[in-house]
Amino acid sequence: TLPEDIGNLSSLEILSLQQNRLGGLIPTSIGSMISLREFKAFFNNFNGTLPHELGNLRNLGMNREKPGSPFPYRAYVAVSNFHQAFSNILCFLSLTFVSGLPPVASLSLYNNQLEGAIPTEFGLLTNMVFFRLENNELNGTVPRELGNLSKINKLSLFGNFINDVIDTEDPLCVAVRSSMSTLAVDCNMVECACCCRFSNLRNCGCCDERDTCGDLGQR
Repeated sequence: TLPEDIGNLSSLEILSLQQNRLGGLIPTSIGSMISLREFKAFFNNFNGTLPHELGNLRNLGMNREKPGSPFPYRAYVAVSNFHQAFSNILCFLSLTFVSGLPPVASLSLYNNQLEGAIPTEFGLLTNMVFFRLENNELNGTVPRELGNLSKINKLSLFGNFINDVIDTEDPLCVAVRSSMSTLAVDCNMVECACCCRFSNLRNCGCCDERDTCGDLGQR
């Protein structure tokens, strides 16, 4: 599990924990990591609900540049494919400047066991480009506040238990018209009119029977 005091890393910019065996709840204290620009924790065993406090991460998606350099830098933790308890891998944690390509602006928590509703506070993450929560056990509706994500390119919620109707006048469809190229809400119980209407969507899906979706793999 992730320790609650991970929230003390207030200068951390990138937290990458994908493809481990981490489980338990996502600590609410992550909402205190106000410098965080990218959070990836997909292909783990996290459960429980999505913390509303993640809506405090207003810098998710922001790029920052090292003074005097044309390249962005990152303060990061990257622990991928490292199958040990988190308490044993913190020794690999470092705060490092790395020049290179701009980071992907993402919140990626897919392929876990997260449940409950998607917090409306996620609509405050207005710099988000990629937002991926597919293959969890989320329910409720798609928060209309996600229509505030004016920079969103990919919104992937497929393979959950969401029950909703999204029509062409919906705020989410406005986001589709302005910036989104992928809207994946299939393998839920979602009717999505904007999937059928707007040609800028390179990938869009919705279906009304989750049981017909078969094996849900990564997309």
